Amino acid sequence: MYKVQCCVFVLCTILALAVEGARNTELLAGSKLLLPCDRGRRGPVTDWTVNGKYIQHPELTVLRNGSLYISNLKTYHAGEYSCSGSRTVYQVVVLERTVVTKQPQSLEILDGTQADATFQCNFRYDFALHESVHVTWKFNDGQSTRNLDLRSRRISERSYYGRAFFLQFPYSKVSTTYHTITIRNIGLEDDGWYSCYAETSADVIETELARLDVKKRTEILYIPSEYTVRRGETVNLHCLTSIDSSLVNEAEIIWIGNGRKLDPERSSVIKLGKDKQNVTYSLEEVGTEDSGEYKCRVITSFETTTSEVSRLLVRTGTEIIQQPENIQVSEGGSAEFRCVPKTDGQVTSVQVIWMKNGKMLEVEENRRLELNSDRSILRLFNLVSDDSGAFSCTVRTNFDEVSSRTGVLLVWRPTRILDQTRGSITTVTGTSRTLECVVETDPTFTDSLKVFWTKDDERISMEDPRVSVEAQGHVDLVLDNVQQEDSGVYHCKGKTVKDSVKSDPVQLTVRQQTRITVSEVRKVELLEEERLVLICPVQVDSVLRPSLEVKWFTDGAEVGEDKVDGETIEISSVEAEDSGSYSCTASTELDQVMSVVGVVRVFPRVYLTSQTEDQDLLEGDTLVLSCSATGAGTSEVNWSWTKDGRNITADYTDYQNYTELRIDSVKQIEEEGEYTCVLYTKLETLVSNPIRVRIFQPSRILTSSWNIELVQGQTTDIECEGLTDPRLASASSISWLRNEELVSGMNPVKSSLPLNSASLSDSGIYTCMLNTPLENVTVSGTVTILQSTIVEVDKTEVRVIKGSRVTVSCQVTADKLLEDSVQVSWVKEGEEEEILHNPGGEENVFVQQDNSLVILSGSKETEGEYTCRAQTRLDSDFMSVSVSVYENTRVNVEPRSSKVSLNTIHNIVCSVLVDPQIQDSLQIQWLHNNIELPGATDRQLQISVEDGSSAGVYQCRASTSLDTVLSSKSYLQVEVRVDCKMSDWTSWSECSRSCEGGIQSRSREVLEPPRYGGSPCDTEVYQEQACNPQCCPLVCDQHAVLKDS
Repeated sequence: MYKVQCCVFVLCTILALAVEGARNTELLAGSKLLLPCDRGRRGPVTDWTVNGKYIQHPELTVLRNGSLYISNLKTYHAGEYSCSGSRTVYQVVVLERTVVTKQPQSLEILDGTQADATFQCNFRYDFALHESVHVTWKFNDGQSTRNLDLRSRRISERSYYGRAFFLQFPYSKVSTTYHTITIRNIGLEDDGWYSCYAETSADVIETELARLDVKKRTEILYIPSEYTVRRGETVNLHCLTSIDSSLVNEAEIIWIGNGRKLDPERSSVIKLGKDKQNVTYSLEEVGTEDSGEYKCRVITSFETTTSEVSRLLVRTGTEIIQQPENIQVSEGGSAEFRCVPKTDGQVTSVQVIWMKNGKMLEVEENRRLELNSDRSILRLFNLVSDDSGAFSCTVRTNFDEVSSRTGVLLVWRPTRILDQTRGSITTVTGTSRTLECVVETDPTFTDSLKVFWTKDDERISMEDPRVSVEAQGHVDLVLDNVQQEDSGVYHCKGKTVKDSVKSDPVQLTVRQQTRITVSEVRKVELLEEERLVLICPVQVDSVLRPSLEVKWFTDGAEVGEDKVDGETIEISSVEAEDSGSYSCTASTELDQVMSVVGVVRVFPRVYLTSQTEDQDLLEGDTLVLSCSATGAGTSEVNWSWTKDGRNITADYTDYQNYTELRIDSVKQIEEEGEYTCVLYTKLETLVSNPIRVRIFQPSRILTSSWNIELVQGQTTDIECEGLTDPRLASASSISWLRNEELVSGMNPVKSSLPLNSASLSDSGIYTCMLNTPLENVTVSGTVTILQSTIVEVDKTEVRVIKGSRVTVSCQVTADKLLEDSVQVSWVKEGEEEEILHNPGGEENVFVQQDNSLVILSGSKETEGEYTCRAQTRLDSDFMSVSVSVYENTRVNVEPRSSKVSLNTIHNIVCSVLVDPQIQDSLQIQWLHNNIELPGATDRQLQISVEDGSSAGVYQCRASTSLDTVLSSKSYLQVEVRVDCKMSDWTSWSECSRSCEGGIQSRSREVLEPPRYGGSPCDTEVYQEQACNPQCCPLVCDQHAVLKDS
């Protein structure tokens, strides 16, 4: 970006034109121009000319005081300006602003390359400023800015000022200057920002900053000359570099080893400060092939820098090229371990030593061990578990000693089943069987040993509760309460990481257990001559049924075959001697079961002879029921009473052949129902016919008394529910009475009396009467009807002008009994919160103590519908008022003052801006000297100027239904010829010097400028003349000395 400094003399020129009346001025294009018009007291000017032509251009504005104003000067605005009626002529010269036509470009140069940097800038300027153009160069080093010293021997400058000019429309003469500087042998001290600065007598401009980025050269500060390491070790190569900070991120740092580029993934860079880097390259487990020359190389976009040579020497040591391996073999097998060393040519002796479990192995003492001639191969034969161990070797030379890794020999025993359940097993359901299995394996694999059972080749989960782990390798299958589905072929299996084993099959066959399915011992009580049948329910496996045999016993004695038919015993007519305990036995080839089937007792017969008839009672009466029997003298007798089939615990009197039930103060719910007497003997149970007892409940009303308050017009229902005996419900009803007069009758026992749109006459005492065939029940309450609450506002629609005050009153009328509960509030439509009561606060909208709504200043925000609400404990009412706020009517185009000639037509315009919603009520009235002009009601007033009476003050008045506005005053002047009138010359002023010639002056001024074609003024208003031309007398100092001439 270039900077343009605008000279403040433009404003000074405008002020000079306004105050001193200067006639000639030079301004830059884009400046502002204000030309005053000096016409004395002749009034405002409306006409200006430029170069003799009247001005008719939208960019030139004539102000009210007659001055000419141009907000943005262009070159085509140059010329001679004058206003009508004035002899002052303004010569306006508009100069083109100086602009940059070519910016200096930024450069990047490497330090120390003796390169040159060249910057160029071009400016175009107004040709009239050619003699004042001055161009300089500036330099900023990041801390301060100074002018570039062009006298330096490293800096040369070339400048060319274009003398030829050309025309640039519209009407501008411009020229161009070209400037170039060259800086030789660029160094770090030249790093910074450069700019070109052009200054004329009218303006100043500066180019954008051009960056000269001088890059520091890359250096290799340090690299070790030599590294010496043993083969297999890790070595880190180091290289300390210095790279320009701006090039660090883009720089590529590589290592060259023996003429080839190395893997960059092994290289790491650590930054040390701003521009230093420590580059490390890591070589792991080096070998002789890694020996050689290494270099560090830094590549940037400006240069490539390579370090000196760093040599790496790798010495060869003894190594074992074939190491002992891990071996697993079963007992009786063989194994072979190898330990083959490799050494360089300097080694003179090699010794291989074998170790087992950290101790030297004595090969010669063990015939099952064998070594080859150089002891590099160890062989073992006919292995047993004790041969297991860790084998390693050590190679000793006259130069070094190295040990091999450890090879583990594992000699393992095969897995086998030591003990198991064998053969076939046949049993019945419900019994228990245990299948045993013990597995042995090599101790090495004990942890991996898994023992499990399978049934029909499907594995049984170890989570199965039947699986019992007794010890490691000992797993039993415990089959408690076996069922037929447990039948199948079972195997025990053992499995390790090395092998597996499977037991012999176990065939399990489960038959259904023989059962006598008697859930409980049956107790049989019979009367004499009745039939007895007992069954022995036997369940037996179909395979075992042919061997089934059933026998019956009575009190331990076997029953004769004439009464037994297989599993059934039958006696067609029992006698007392048939009483006893009956049991049966069921036997098969595998099992035998016995069960008591029943206990039989035979008793003589008893008969009921009389009982009480059915009874109907009321609640509170005494109930007496009785029964009698015959033939009970020979048996133990127990009497009981039942109601609706259930035993009752009421007091009753028992005898051997008679019983009586007595209940005092009977209740319907507890005592009503069907009663029977029951006779219990050892032989039988006799039940009488049902005795029906009916007890009626009293009727009652469930609804309590009420006290209801309503407001006129409200609706409610008075509820009443009666409760009667269900058998009386169809004959029961409810009647409603008000003040003991029937209102409504024959209503359901649960009904309501509606009060719709209640009136004052509905007040009174209301009675609900429940009518039944047995009785009438009543309940009463009061109903009070109150006056309804009424809300009234003094206006329902308010239309005001913006800023006006609005007051709306709200009157509430309520019943005296509701006055203490009245609450009044105002809310605005669309807002939830109530308007606050704040007669002394700062809110614009509030509610006064008398519940009136006040809007201090109407605005668009206060527009809307406001609602006054009154709430009591029984009812509420509201009334709304609509508030509309309109914009103020205003005159947006004021009538303008004018000068006119006689016998002309003159129009004055007054434009009014009014709210569109009250546009229809707008009326315009013109005033002349504060007097209404009849019929002048249009926005444009046409005046026929026939004499001086048309002159004066004109105003337009705009009125709407809500406001009135008056325009500013417009002055109409009627032209009358006025000649110029000048004052007399003043006396000559005192002479400026008393001797040797001075100057004295006098002046005069325009008292009244010419108007409307009057005689013009003399342009000479100032005169000067010489005075006191005589020589001044000689005065010498008293110490002066005269010298000979």
